[in-house]
Amino acid sequence: MRLVLFLNMGGATSYAECELFLKNMFNDKYILTIKNKFLRSFLAFLITKMRVKAMWENYQKIGGKSPLNDITARLCANLNNEVKSKTVNLQDDLSTNSQNSSKKLNTSQALKEEQKTNSQILNTKNTVNSSFKKPQHLDLQFDFINVYVPPFAKDVLTKYELSKEDELILFPLYPHHSQTTVLSALDCVKDAISKMQIQAKLRELDIFYTNELYNEMVIKDVLKANEDFKTEGKKTLIFSAHSLPVSTIRAGDLYQRHVEEHVRILKKSLKPHFDEILLAYQSKLGPIKWLEPAIAEVLAGLKNEALIYPLSFCIDCSETVFELELEYRKIAAKDYKLISCPNDSKDFANFIKAYVN
Repeated sequence: MRLVLFLNMGGATSYAECELFLKNMFNDKYILTIKNKFLRSFLAFLITKMRVKAMWENYQKIGGKSPLNDITARLCANLNNEVKSKTVNLQDDLSTNSQNSSKKLNTSQALKEEQKTNSQILNTKNTVNSSFKKPQHLDLQFDFINVYVPPFAKDVLTKYELSKEDELILFPLYPHHSQTTVLSALDCVKDAISKMQIQAKLRELDIFYTNELYNEMVIKDVLKANEDFKTEGKKTLIFSAHSLPVSTIRAGDLYQRHVEEHVRILKKSLKPHFDEILLAYQSKLGPIKWLEPAIAEVLAGLKNEALIYPLSFCIDCSETVFELELEYRKIAAKDYKLISCPNDSKDFANFIKAYVN
């Protein structure tokens, strides 16, 4: 078996999980980069107590939970069902071929050796069926792990009896690299694998913002939204990416470089369809300096109606369905349409299958 595990921060589904999310996030050494564990834990406690009420109030406005878990579960179910369906079809085809072979064998043996019995023919059929082995692309199982809220790595890995013959494929659902996302998630899961003494082979999938199939999907989604969003005047496309502290970038994090390169790649195809294409950063927190321009400022000064594509997200979460869809509308100078993340779409599933194989 090849077990593909999607990795993400996770989405809270209750007040208790909001508190757990904040506690785990700010205890993450890649998020709160304080080397002293005691001091980091103390600050994490204070920040959690200060922010949990506001976080829960925001979640109440989107139904009381993040959509991330449900969408990721549907994505896994769709992929697993497709693998299962193709496996059943292949087995049916092999069974049919086996029966045809047996009939041909029966006719041939009857002509040559009438003493051959039906039991011998049946044995031949069973031999053919027993040799069935799934092609590599059908030997897949998909599941997901969250870093800050359930399902945690240990809980997910416990569901599977993994041997050294199996392969674990870690798939962080982040197009661009950052220590705060990709590295944090990989470290978390690999630590659990080590503690559980899992002997399966391990493979880590790299970031995919330069992947042609992935970008074809993004461009297709943007152009479809553009076609549906009727305006009389000029139109702006805004790529919104989660912000990071400038200090994190200066310490060597590759995130800003990857995001800006991604926008340049997409612009080549999308530029003819928009009057302007902008990059903005969202979700900054606290008084320190974050990546700019901030999307709040961009929207407040917006001159054209706009489309917003959440560039750094693969699955819709509170940052998209609350911040982008609800909160920022209060300050936007013009109307805008938010484009959904790839989520559990057929195109995203097709990219995943191709990328895994």
